[in-house]
Amino acid sequence: MRPVSLRIEGFTCFKREQVVDFDGLDLFAISGQTGAGKSSLLDAMVYALYGRIPRIGKRGYTEFISLGATRMSVRFDFAVGERRYRVTRTARRVGAPSAQIEEVTAEGETVRALADGIASVDKVTVEIVGLDYDAFVQAVVLPQGEFAKFLKSNPGERTRLLRELLRLMRYEDMRQIAQTKSKTAASEASHIEKRLAEDYSRATPVEVGRLENKIAEGERALTDLRNKLADSDLEIKRARRIRERTAALESKQGERRGVFASKEDMTKKRSQIAAAVKAAAVAPLLEKVHENRARTERATEERATAEGNLRTAVRDETKALATYEAAKEGVKRIPAIEKTIQQLGEAVGLLEP
Repeated sequence: MRPVSLRIEGFTCFKREQVVDFDGLDLFAISGQTGAGKSSLLDAMVYALYGRIPRIGKRGYTEFISLGATRMSVRFDFAVGERRYRVTRTARRVGAPSAQIEEVTAEGETVRALADGIASVDKVTVEIVGLDYDAFVQAVVLPQGEFAKFLKSNPGERTRLLRELLRLMRYEDMRQIAQTKSKTAASEASHIEKRLAEDYSRATPVEVGRLENKIAEGERALTDLRNKLADSDLEIKRARRIRERTAALESKQGERRGVFASKEDMTKKRSQIAAAVKAAAVAPLLEKVHENRARTERATEERATAEGNLRTAVRDETKALATYEAAKEGVKRIPAIEKTIQQLGEAVGLLEP
């Protein structure tokens, strides 16, 4: 990480906006009188990156707001590799702080916003820089006062401070972890050796050799079985080819039987056609026979009808003769009836007065 520019306002002695340009500098020193704000520049950089100020530890950062000011703001441009970033933080005596981080060009123009908000900016900053706050203040920026404390302390205290500054306790933790793992591994190895002594006591070189010979025999037997299996596969393929040829032969035989059946059917049809040809000559005579038979049947029916009509006519004639005879008898009685009518008329004439 290389600083590019720092813009601060309302931060400790920098009540008005101040800009420090680091661009193009490879090696530089910050010098000045006591209270000129040399440490404040480093504090402002750390505050811009991590939102914390080393000199006050976990205390509130509002005491770093300039006297008479209500807010402080820090804008820090830095480069990581070929890319440049700009992080801006603002704190107020009253109210919540704010933070933004974005990627910028070499001319300072915004490329894209990366995060907005304290937690998001802290997370993105750690990802970009590659160090968290504790690692940064131990490896990059030594907090003010820690070195003086180191020089004035007794040897034991200096050792403790040096361990804290250089994070030597991490190596102690690593040693303890390594010892724990070593003890665990030794215990597991002892347990395994005990299991080997108890469960595999018969695993002597002679027994191992016997088992290896047995494994070799098994491998040879397995090879023989594989060869037999390959031979069986060849036999199966040969049988499949024979079966396919047999199926084709059966299909041809079926077609042959069909041809013979068709031939017999054609012979029968030819016989039927010959018989039909012979019958065609007799057909007119048969038609005349059928016509004469139909005429005879109609004549028989007409004769039966005529005989029925004749019998009816005879019955009607008999009835007519009987009626005629009755009429003749009635004619004979007409004079007597007329006389009786005359007498009755006379009697009626006598009875009327």
